[in-house]
Amino acid sequence: MTAGLTPTGFVPKTIAEILVDLQAAQRSTIDGTLNTSSTGVIANLNMSFATELAKVWELGGELYAAHDPETAEGVAADHNGSLTGVTRLPATKAQTILNLTLAANTSIPAGSVVSDPLRPLTRFVTKVALVSPVTLGGVFPVAAEAETAGQLTAAAHTLTKIESPASGWTAVDNPGAVIPGRNVETDEEYRLRQAEVRDTTEGGTLAGIVADVRLLPNVVTVRGYENVLDVPVGGMPGHSFEIVVSGGDDTIIALSIWGNKPAGIETHGTTSVIITDTEGVTHVVRFSRPVSKIVNVNYLAVTDSTYVANSIRTALELASVDPLHPMHFGIGDPVYLVRMLSVAADVKGVVNVTLDIAIAPALPPDAIPASPDATLVMGPRDVATFTGANWVPP
Repeated sequence: MTAGLTPTGFVPKTIAEILVDLQAAQRSTIDGTLNTSSTGVIANLNMSFATELAKVWELGGELYAAHDPETAEGVAADHNGSLTGVTRLPATKAQTILNLTLAANTSIPAGSVVSDPLRPLTRFVTKVALVSPVTLGGVFPVAAEAETAGQLTAAAHTLTKIESPASGWTAVDNPGAVIPGRNVETDEEYRLRQAEVRDTTEGGTLAGIVADVRLLPNVVTVRGYENVLDVPVGGMPGHSFEIVVSGGDDTIIALSIWGNKPAGIETHGTTSVIITDTEGVTHVVRFSRPVSKIVNVNYLAVTDSTYVANSIRTALELASVDPLHPMHFGIGDPVYLVRMLSVAADVKGVVNVTLDIAIAPALPPDAIPASPDATLVMGPRDVATFTGANWVPP
């Protein structure tokens, strides 16, 4: 086999091929009768040489791969991305709003710490100082972020422990699930995002519009649908498209859609935003927000002494809002019972678990599903959620 840079790519030499070439060169330049067999002293030297030379060939292969955005890794991937202006995403901290219950004239400094009592390492710090009125106590919201950057999530009503006690501060709670943090972008994630950014150059294609919206601030997930026919299909008018997006600002989303919308094609959706173009003409841009479908849960677990109460519920809620988790509820994604069982079974202290699920207002009568592969099918604009769900046990 031809080694080196070939018309089909880079082919490294194997150690066996290097040994053959070394032996041939030695017989040609030193002595045609030179003993290079495995019983000779030279064979040991040649093996040492071949092992080191193989490392050089391996390095050549890595350098070749480093020029391809589909195979580059680490720093090489960073260098490729920088050529197109797409840099690797750094680790970020999870963000949330905390509700602090304070007596009158209570001062809470920035950097005050709260945590999840069931997960002590899930710690959040207040981002600004907070002072209640001199004559009025109550519940006061404050922005907070995770103490450390990384893939951290927390379901609603789990940040309830005060780690930085202060006189007059009696309780804390997070009314909603936190906006998850993330680890440093992996090579695979980085490659996928570069491909998405390349899609933005497609202008008015559905892929390009979706890619642009996905890159907007605070957007969690996006789906796009189009009807290229002359007649309505699935509730969409002929020759229209619909962007379904969770998170992000209405106006910023509308401007992004308008900036990519093909001429003569209508936007469709349940949310309408009036924007003004560069000529001062107003237009209505439509898109949709996903419809939340509450998933009720009935579960039965056999646990040992290490199990902490409500851990199964907490684990499932966290997985559902984590975009990087296989159980994450995305727009239009079915809810697979087997994925929920996998999460529940991995909870510390769980020996065995069964559960059943139903879309509210229905509630499973027991924890035994009618089918082991039960699935809740979501519509294309639906997203499953545990917010407001009925849990048995609670």
